[in-house]
Amino acid sequence: MSIFDPKTTIAACLAGHYGQPLGEGLWGRTFRLDDQAVLKLARADGGIGDGRDLIEREAQALAGFAGYRDPQLALPLYLGHGPVLEMPQCADDNFACWLRMGCIEGQVFSSDAHAALDTAGRELLARELGAALAIFHRLSDRHRDQAPVGDDLVSLSRRDWIFGAIMDDLPEMERIRAKRLRERYRQLLLDCPQPVWAHGDVNPSNVIRLPGGGIGLVDFAENGWDLPAVDFAHWRTLGWLDETLLASYRDHGGLAVSDESIHVVGAINAFIGLVLDRRLGDRQAVINAEAALNDCLMAARLIE
Repeated sequence: MSIFDPKTTIAACLAGHYGQPLGEGLWGRTFRLDDQAVLKLARADGGIGDGRDLIEREAQALAGFAGYRDPQLALPLYLGHGPVLEMPQCADDNFACWLRMGCIEGQVFSSDAHAALDTAGRELLARELGAALAIFHRLSDRHRDQAPVGDDLVSLSRRDWIFGAIMDDLPEMERIRAKRLRERYRQLLLDCPQPVWAHGDVNPSNVIRLPGGGIGLVDFAENGWDLPAVDFAHWRTLGWLDETLLASYRDHGGLAVSDESIHVVGAINAFIGLVLDRRLGDRQAVINAEAALNDCLMAARLIE
């Protein structure tokens, strides 16, 4: 790869030299660079928390997993991160920091791509993702001496912090349910015998299907030590989680994942998504999140 100059490269990205962004979200944009690397630009403000903290978290994770690759799983290689130095930017940009990582070749997944799959295609995806998540969670064994347990796991939980940060956005009845859900989640953390260094946000846009099979995982901004079930949360709320995926996870050495933990983290995921969708004014997304939330809460026996 060529010598990287952050200021020059960022200016070129914003000027359109590298074409359209690979992706754009609440926090910022990602660009594919000429040297086959990917550059993520993040704002300080965007979603819940501080984008600068998220970049630090993601950089730590990518460095820790060291660009792991095998036929079933690929993770980005960490190539550096830092602040965006003072430079001309549009008011809507206001990027505060950057992260550079290796590119994973393949097809970025999506809800539309899932809808286009036939039954055999969905079963193949489930087997591939189950295997990839099992291998990914087993990478935590390399860092087991760093794993928090008990009260430390609760206090360091990124998901618990986010859940607490959205409480004031909820109307009274939802807040009561959210507090009960949070208590159940914290108890699961306290009782968890073997937490994993979780990705934390395995949604369709963060999954890449590799040429020839296998899965790439990207966007580790929400990573952290947590329940293994956390990385099934999006698939649970989307209604895609099935026995094929869970069986593949078990067959490839995945850790114990209870139905209760899947329903609980699915409900938390739905609560967080609900708050963000309401802030964005996305009516259909709100309806979908409310339906997923009620389904997970009922399955977890938190409502009737």
